Amino acid sequence: MNIALTHVNYASKTKHVRPKREGLVFCLLSVFLLLCLLISPAAAAVEWEISPSNPTVGDTLKIKGTASPCESLIAGISFEKEIPVSGGRYEYLLENIKVPEGKDNRFIVRAEGVQNLNVNVQKWIWIKLHSDASSEGVATISQANVPSLTYNILIDGDAGDVRCETSSMNLIFTASQTLEADSKGKFKYSYDTSSIPEGEFTIKIGDSVKTIELRSKEQKKPVSEFSASPTSGKVPLNVSFTDLSKGEPTSWKWSFGDGTYSTEQNPVHTYNKAGTYTVSLKVKNADGSDETIKCSYITVLAPLNPPVAKFSASPVSGKVPLKVSFTDLSTGEPTSWKWRFGDGTYSTNQNPVHTYNKAGTYTVSLKVKNTGGTDTETRSYIIVSKRK
Repeated sequence: MNIALTHVNYASKTKHVRPKREGLVFCLLSVFLLLCLLISPAAAAVEWEISPSNPTVGDTLKIKGTASPCESLIAGISFEKEIPVSGGRYEYLLENIKVPEGKDNRFIVRAEGVQNLNVNVQKWIWIKLHSDASSEGVATISQANVPSLTYNILIDGDAGDVRCETSSMNLIFTASQTLEADSKGKFKYSYDTSSIPEGEFTIKIGDSVKTIELRSKEQKKPVSEFSASPTSGKVPLNVSFTDLSKGEPTSWKWSFGDGTYSTEQNPVHTYNKAGTYTVSLKVKNADGSDETIKCSYITVLAPLNPPVAKFSASPVSGKVPLKVSFTDLSTGEPTSWKWRFGDGTYSTNQNPVHTYNKAGTYTVSLKVKNTGGTDTETRSYIIVSKRK
């Protein structure tokens, strides 16, 4: 805010103003300036939305947003492309580049891993711009005040160090213009993507940056893909299926291979019979459909039978203290064991060693368990005698 101070000329009025009054005037002006700074509106954050949110090459991007009233904003769109090198040269053609109506249209071409950069622009005739690369192998060409027309742009040059074999170089293309927010802080911007290659590109308006994925025209229909976990196990097997399809499908049809189906996006299915199952997912949207079939994808094993408990011990008799080694001989793949040694003690080891400290005859039991069930063997087995 500009404050007019020319009405108070202290140099010309020094003789007519008493020092106290001069100090008072200066104090009042200082307070006034401080108040102006405090009540001045802060710059509003730049916010904007883009449509369509998942654009395809050829779509016109429409951006609407808000900023401070009457604020000037730089709007830029950039993309990066890896260009193959052949015979030490690189070349990339952009056809029918449409420069939108607007203020301060500018483009910047940056080439990395090159000796030089040529930007050949054609409207009615070809105009060539040239730049040699820096010692780091980077060349940049910038052109301001570009008229709002349609152009062909041929980018070429010599790649890398001639002593080295270079297979590719990196090209970054940026187009920008100045936007003006209206008195309410609103602005809008449109950009034709017909000449932009598919892939990621960046939009920056003010300090707000967003990255958008630009799909090729063939990518409008969905591409089916999925995963499952687990893909093997015993009956009953619960499997979680996850849709990984691209292209925004709107409907899903799963076939689980056992005669059952689902139309959920991420279903959970239980297999109740042993076997190998082929799973398919068909996805669909307004632009088409696609199907993925994974043969012999899910393997379901028969359930385990209960184990059969059996054990041995050595020695089975002797004098106090008697140290006995127990050996599990169970069949049926047990996964847990519980021994009772007959003297009030027990163990969950598969093959424990136990010491008997009192004379007597001891009944020993072993209980084994797996997912199929349990089984127990009990034997009056260990005889411990006193020492003489």
